[in-house]
This record gives sequence, C-alpha cells and structure tokens, in this order.
Amino acid sequence: MQIHYLPNIAYFQALYKNEELILHLNDTYSRRTYRNRAEIMGPNGKMLITIPTFKLDSFEREYKNIRISYSESWLKQHWKSFESAYRRSIYFEYYEDKFKPMYNKPQFDYLWEFNYELMKIIVSCLKSNKAIVLNELEDCPKESNYNLSFNKEYQQVFASKYPFEPNLSILDLIFNTGPQAIHYISV
Repeated sequence: MQIHYLPNIAYFQALYKNEELILHLNDTYSRRTYRNRAEIMGPNGKMLITIPTFKLDSFEREYKNIRISYSESWLKQHWKSFESAYRRSIYFEYYEDKFKPMYNKPQFDYLWEFNYELMKIIVSCLKSNKAIVLNELEDCPKESNYNLSFNKEYQQVFASKYPFEPNLSILDLIFNTGPQAIHYISV
C-alpha cells in the first residue's frame, strides 16, 4: 500500500490482512490525497490536517521525492489539533510521549520518511508483531484497488456533541480505545 499520513482505520484493516505490512515508494504522488492529509474529530467537528509540501514539476512527482515544507508552523498546529481533539480521551496521555517528539521540531526532509516513522510508531502502539517492509522495487497498486471503509463504532471523545464519525485517522481509534484498537482492525 502507499504510505499515508496518519492513515484512516480502514487503511490499517486492509494492510493487516497481509502477513507483512508492505509499503510502496515507487509511485506517482498526487496532491489532495491522504499521503499528506489526515482526518481527526475535534471539538468543532471533523478536521482535515495537511502537511505542506514543495511544489514539483510534473516529471518529478515520484512519491519518494516529495519534500516537506516547514515555511509554516504546521508541526505545532497539528500537535495542538491533536491535543484539542484527544486530550480528554482515555488513552491520550498513555500514547502522547510516543507521538509528540515527531511534532517538536523539523526532522525529516521527505514526506515518505515522516510518514514511515509515524507508521512504525502506530504499529508499535497497536502491539503488532507484523514487520513493516518498504518496497522500492515494484510499482504500487492504485489506491482505487483498496476497499477503504470502516464503520464499526467505538466511543469517541465528542460523542455527546456529534454522532459517531467513521473511518477517521487511526489516531482516533488508538487514543479512544488504547490496547483494544488492534481488535477493531484485525477483523
């Protein structure tokens, strides 16, 4: 599968059907995809958070060459969004120290590097023994080949204010269900 930014829950369901978690780098990057976007549920409803990237010429659009732009303070903005969305969740404090260092200062030049490090953190939070494999040799199947929907309900932070919002970022599931998150995706 392609490496997304804090992928949605269905992405992990599809990924976990394989023995190894195979992530592809050899494909074309398209803007307005989940490669640099994620959806979370905040106090004002569903939020889309985006990692800014440098604009590339059309012939340079390989995903592995997409560079992150730090001209905006998006790291700080994303972390504040996570805090406002999940500080009151049951497991935020338990997992906070795993994710916060990724948002303290710029560490990565390339989008795939940042996303890959987050994937490793997520897999460790899920307490999975599956190996993550980066595949640079084969072309990645198109995203449209994945059936990415997830509707199984769990308790969300703002459940008293908003109806259940399905298929948000895996962070929503991790911060709200903690160690039980793996059971939701390994169906």
